[in-house]
Amino acid sequence: MEGVMKQEKITWPGFSGTEMASLIAYLYFVNYFDEPGDPAIGQGLFKTKGCIKCHSINGTGGKIGPGLNKFKQDASPIVITQAMWNHGPQMSAKMKQLAIKPPQFQGKEIIDLLAYIKSQAKGKAPEEAAYMLPGNPQEGRNIFVEKGCIKCHAVRGEGGTIGPNLGERAIELYRSVNQVAGIMWNHGSTMWAKMKEKEIEIPKFSGKEMADLIAYLYFIRYFDEPGDPIKGPRLFSERWCIKCHSIKGEGGKVGPDLSQEKGISSPVDLAAKMWNHMPIIYKEAVKQQIPWPQFQKGEMADILGYLEAMQEKPK
Repeated sequence: MEGVMKQEKITWPGFSGTEMASLIAYLYFVNYFDEPGDPAIGQGLFKTKGCIKCHSINGTGGKIGPGLNKFKQDASPIVITQAMWNHGPQMSAKMKQLAIKPPQFQGKEIIDLLAYIKSQAKGKAPEEAAYMLPGNPQEGRNIFVEKGCIKCHAVRGEGGTIGPNLGERAIELYRSVNQVAGIMWNHGSTMWAKMKEKEIEIPKFSGKEMADLIAYLYFIRYFDEPGDPIKGPRLFSERWCIKCHSIKGEGGKVGPDLSQEKGISSPVDLAAKMWNHMPIIYKEAVKQQIPWPQFQKGEMADILGYLEAMQEKPK
């Protein structure tokens, strides 16, 4: 980036910690919204997944469940997700009664299916049901607790063990709104049966509650697990940081002693400082013939943990 920006005569931008936090959150959030689905593929899925056995569209299909023209064409994906979950236990029971295997959705299938349903929708749902904000992950955390999800699922060591630990499987939930809806549906019949067995009331969600819950699930992996300060010294040396920086006087003298550097208290602060000094770092790396360091998952957190542990405490 430094090379291209210099070539294009673009001024290297500096970021405050708050600005860096906002930028990272935006980049993380990009994946939350779906690319448009393909209604033509969705029409085929409506048949092959067996939806047509119970539901009709434009009068074609089963009469067991309601016709799906009732949705508004501009309905939010959250609205359809909410309907699938709230009516899921009844649908699951009816499919079991009729010996219909519950459909499973992979990849973009749920996106294409919902695109088809929306393309055929003619309903007149209330305006607030059609337009809905993406959801607030902080509110979603409250919903996760209040609706009893935490009784079965743990996140970061807090919660039940009946279902899978969602903290450990957070990467599976880093998907778009509709894909998360598909994951919830795929595991729905198992969850509903287990809740019935454990006499746990199956929760229902308003549109806003579903939006907030999905936002929370999406953002579970946004925050790092705490780094390991024991691994930090090795990485600090192997990634060549020690060539320019010292810790408590040991190391290079090109940059500041990081045990005395203020304002490194979070991954965002560290990212902002590294970015803001990137041109200087690059120039020095070339001068000293140091390979440009590459960081793998968790390594930056380990280095941050080490720096925090070595910070000079105020007297």
